[in-house]
Amino acid sequence: IGYLYALPKFHKRTPKQRFIAALSNCTTTQCSKLLTRVLTLVMNTLRSKDDAGIATSGIRRFFVVDGYEEVAEFLPRACRDISASRFLYTGDFATMYTTIPHLDLILKIEHCVKEAVLWHSDQEGINVNRVCFQLAGNSDCVFGSRSPRSEDVFDATFKVLSVETTMSLVDFLVTNTFILNGDVLRRQKVGIPMGTNCGPVLANLYLYAYESAFIDRLQRNDSAAARAFHMTFRLIDDVLSVGNPNILDYIYLPAPDFASPPDVIGGIYPSELKLEDTSISNSKVHFVGMTITVKDDILCLDLFDKRDEFPFQVIRFPHMDSSIPICIPYGVFTGGLYRRYRICSSSESFIRRSVELAVLLVTKGCSRRRIWRLFRRFLELRTPLRWRRTVCTLCRLFTPQLYS
Repeated sequence: IGYLYALPKFHKRTPKQRFIAALSNCTTTQCSKLLTRVLTLVMNTLRSKDDAGIATSGIRRFFVVDGYEEVAEFLPRACRDISASRFLYTGDFATMYTTIPHLDLILKIEHCVKEAVLWHSDQEGINVNRVCFQLAGNSDCVFGSRSPRSEDVFDATFKVLSVETTMSLVDFLVTNTFILNGDVLRRQKVGIPMGTNCGPVLANLYLYAYESAFIDRLQRNDSAAARAFHMTFRLIDDVLSVGNPNILDYIYLPAPDFASPPDVIGGIYPSELKLEDTSISNSKVHFVGMTITVKDDILCLDLFDKRDEFPFQVIRFPHMDSSIPICIPYGVFTGGLYRRYRICSSSESFIRRSVELAVLLVTKGCSRRRIWRLFRRFLELRTPLRWRRTVCTLCRLFTPQLYS
């Protein structure tokens, strides 16, 4: 049986707690792991469907991203030819996991699964009733084809699931989450536990069902307004919108039910989920470890670390005198360069953020000379650089700040 624990949020002005259900090794773990692989395939299929739809209609209805990389790569290309002032908005679902109604969640997941299966059957030219999910060992789940009368397979190394069986597993997992809190055993009646394996993909598909339905309704009434959502992104419970002030007209309205007339647009998300505005201003926001700002009608991206805003000092990285392999801190530096290179839209911000990391590692006992070599080697492997600067120029800017 899973148990409940809490993580304190000491960085908040009024300290709060995040409650998490520890379900890594309980009666539903295997079911949750299995559904993670199946629903990840559904998610990727819906992404492919949206990519194909954008090519024909120019309207994007899949907002889900897997990390900062997608946003950092997409925004500079999408905004290159767009002048005028940018409108930035970020929002956060403060209690998303704990407020999702079970029945609505199951219905929306079923809708997403059937949408993905139908699109796959159309692409492959097979009967939709023959589509199934196949899982071999630890490899990724793939679509398969079988007779509708065939039975499901649950071998240790190979599994074949029909759509109906998949939805039965979703229903079982969602409605049979038991959590031990002290000496009290409780069943979760609302929401999904932040701790079960497939929790993130369940939340993603649930919100996708509402987002795609909203874009479909908006497209039928105003295709130009639907295209304005092209630069909308969501990572689990964090939402970013670029260049679309009209989003404020919809995020605070509840989404209509599926029985509403087609001319009713309504809001994006259900009434149970409240999206809180986390924007700093209309021209500056933080999103997934990035600071996005508008300067002189240009969209600028920079690194953001929320630990820098904590009201206390955060001790980061062990000292080189501790019992760790010597190569680990230098690997951390190289990994940090990758992140900064992908995010920073200017060479100046890249140098500044790289120096900050380098100096911090030097205070932990790292060699300045080895840090400098790693920095130069990193740039040499990426020529021509994304900025109109040479490797020598960036090294000349980096060196004096490292040795100061």
